[in-house]
Amino acid sequence: MSDMAALPPEEVEKLERGLRCWTSGWQQAPESSLDPNNENGPIPFTSSSLLALAYARIYLNLGPYRQLQTREPQHIARALTRCPEIERSEGVIAALLYATHMLGIPVKLGVDRVAKSQAFFWSVRHSLASLDCAILLSKWLTIVASTSATSPLTGDEERILYWVKCIVEEAYAVVDFDDTPAEDIDFQNSADLALAVLRIWAHFFKSNSQWPFINIIGHGLEAYRNTLVHAKV
Repeated sequence: MSDMAALPPEEVEKLERGLRCWTSGWQQAPESSLDPNNENGPIPFTSSSLLALAYARIYLNLGPYRQLQTREPQHIARALTRCPEIERSEGVIAALLYATHMLGIPVKLGVDRVAKSQAFFWSVRHSLASLDCAILLSKWLTIVASTSATSPLTGDEERILYWVKCIVEEAYAVVDFDDTPAEDIDFQNSADLALAVLRIWAHFFKSNSQWPFINIIGHGLEAYRNTLVHAKV
């Protein structure tokens, strides 16, 4: 199996064309909204998370590597370490935008507040989609850290990096993490941002008070992040 996650370009084009058509139809529906408190119910908001998942899967098919059925955090973490790498490209930008948007939602609304009241609008499907988005975004940030010196960022990449930085800074300003205080994070370093993205999502999943299964995902993501930290050291 290839160490990279990319699909053939012709397959990517077919999938993205279909997703663009779906998005166009979704936007034209009067009840569609990205507001989690949509008066028309949670379905439009939930469908947006599935769209983010679809884009993420085009560039990183995490499904075979999650091993969530084991319900064992360490097993999940080991499986995640075996998932493919991604490449920097113009194509992945759309997936990164959705992944960053997914991160921004709980941070904007309040990570701990959302975690304790998820039953009202944040479904299990949102959490599963968020896991894929978290891994995709963190892997991209990591590859940016190792390649930006020799391959300068494009305008789109710079905008995504800045957006992620702002979201992470906001989260670290208000969330009470168990370890690694915010001053130990270099918000200008994309490798540190990659670890911070995983920390935010792990904390969010572990704080879930509705579904114990989501807590397991959080502990698995935390263990995966710890593996990356130890490898970095």
